[in-house]
Amino acid sequence: MSTDEGNKMRKKLQHLQGLALDVVQSSGSSTKNFETLLEVVAK
Repeated sequence: MSTDEGNKMRKKLQHLQGLALDVVQSSGSSTKNFETLLEVVAK
């Protein structure tokens, strides 16, 4: 693998890591969706 390819892959993975961290924050979509699920199940 060339250095350029490795750098591109590393940059892409860092971007994906940032997206993953965003959705699992307390205000992220995963938390909101889970709370909605709990509300639906509790009814």
